[in-house]
Amino acid sequence: MCALEAGGLLPVVRTSALSTVCLALALASTSACGTSSSGSSADPPRTGDRAPSKQAPSGGNDAPVPSPPAGAAGARFEDPTFLLQATPGGPHAVNSPATFEISLVPRGAYHVNTEYPMKITLTPPAGVSAPRPVLQVADAAELTQTRARFSVPFTASAAGEHRMLARVEFAVCTDENCIPDERTLAVVLPVRAN
Repeated sequence: MCALEAGGLLPVVRTSALSTVCLALALASTSACGTSSSGSSADPPRTGDRAPSKQAPSGGNDAPVPSPPAGAAGARFEDPTFLLQATPGGPHAVNSPATFEISLVPRGAYHVNTEYPMKITLTPPAGVSAPRPVLQVADAAELTQTRARFSVPFTASAAGEHRMLARVEFAVCTDENCIPDERTLAVVLPVRAN
């Protein structure tokens, strides 16, 4: 159950999936989208107009919200408000520095929130190293309201197809709403022997 206190949304501490949703709503209500159409950055933060990507299971039980299985991650997520995708490039060479790309393109009236602390957290498979396992806004190859693009460095020590996971935290906004989101991409990186 969520409680309203001093004008803000605060979670009541319980070990249930509902408290996780309350915490997510509280965090979402505190994220700002920069300036509003009036140009004032002092406007109160606004919440999104869609449900969070992590929802409590139906049935009212207190079971934790399960994470999607690793197989559920894909190289592309399409939403009415954005397109998020990883492009493998390649084929890449064994023991040679290489890159793949992650891009976020907003759709419709939405734009990339360039002030949001966007973050990419990599989970490399065995035989692949990532010199920067966490990428932040400063690492973006391109960051505008119409596109965010990251060139992600890696090196593979063996030939084959390597499945890299990348958890991407971002926000897309309109003049009225900001929608923070988090998605896990899985990209298959083709690596050939020298």
